Amino acid sequence: MGRVYKRGNTWYIDYRWNGKRARRRAGGDKRTAELLLKKVEIDIVKQEAGLGRQKVRFFEFLKEHREHVRATKSSGTIRRYRACLDNFERFIALLGAMWLSDVTPMVVERYKAKRLAEGAQPKTVNVELDAVSGLFGRAVKLDLLETNPVAKAGRTKEQSRKPPRFLSAPEIERVKQACDGQVRDIFEVLIETGMRRGELENLRWSDVDLANGWIHIQPRDDWTPKHGRSRKVPMRPRVREILLRRRCDAKYDWVFHRASGERLGHLWHLLSRAYRKAGVRNACVHTTRHTFASHAVMSGVDLYTVGKLLGHSDVTTTQIYAHLAQDHLKRAANLIRFGLRVIEGTRKAQRVSGEPEPAALQAVTK
Repeated sequence: MGRVYKRGNTWYIDYRWNGKRARRRAGGDKRTAELLLKKVEIDIVKQEAGLGRQKVRFFEFLKEHREHVRATKSSGTIRRYRACLDNFERFIALLGAMWLSDVTPMVVERYKAKRLAEGAQPKTVNVELDAVSGLFGRAVKLDLLETNPVAKAGRTKEQSRKPPRFLSAPEIERVKQACDGQVRDIFEVLIETGMRRGELENLRWSDVDLANGWIHIQPRDDWTPKHGRSRKVPMRPRVREILLRRRCDAKYDWVFHRASGERLGHLWHLLSRAYRKAGVRNACVHTTRHTFASHAVMSGVDLYTVGKLLGHSDVTTTQIYAHLAQDHLKRAANLIRFGLRVIEGTRKAQRVSGEPEPAALQAVTK
């Protein structure tokens, strides 16, 4: 069915599959090449007998997976996945037509090395690997692959992540003074709720429950929130005040909109102008979200609750704010009392209140 041959110092296998000739590199050892050929021959027999996994070409499955992403992910995720998968597709194209199962952990390692050599940052490469891992992870779920090669190859080591940038109280006031009208309302609602940019841009009045004080983040036909899940955001008093005022003057379905009544877009451009005018540096599109979370943690709100308020799917995501909780932990630890100090404090309180001490307490403290 096939043969092994040597070219230079490298052994190859040569075989036919589905009427087409195929060759694969086997390494520098003839015995390894013979074993690889035997495995390929067994796999071909299984496929022909209908006993093995369905053989799928990489580019065919990639095309189908892109359709799946477009049908199930948010617009922002679709854009990110398209760029990531485009990079990986170009890399695989250089290697020639491949079966899905031919993408091994070694191939993924070569992709990582190539992207880093091109100047991509480790964080960028890991974002791309997450998208590619989703492709192969889905193939595993569909029983087209046994294992995910990206998971076996692992991620690229990143430098320690810097603490998130958040606005101080004086900076918040400066930004408020630097913008007015709708832009100020947008800034205050983002700061007071921690909502994502896309959640605010797609907010409709049907999502706002002024009577009970909730903002509903929920998927619709024209938009899907991150992770595709619904959640509820509680209104703080200032947010309710802003939304009540805007509701009285509402002419359109969108809570925040353009002058023409269309859905608001380019939110970052509006905020960036306010930041520049206020002299706030190093702010990004998520700065308001980081500010909400950071001030919540510094106020004593536990990380689990902060994660729920932000809509994090995994509590580990909220750990980037953990360093801000240290002072709160110290204050909590200082409230703990042990032994006689607790008992003496209880006796003192009882003497002040005039209540009799329990017999057990009297026996312990005599």
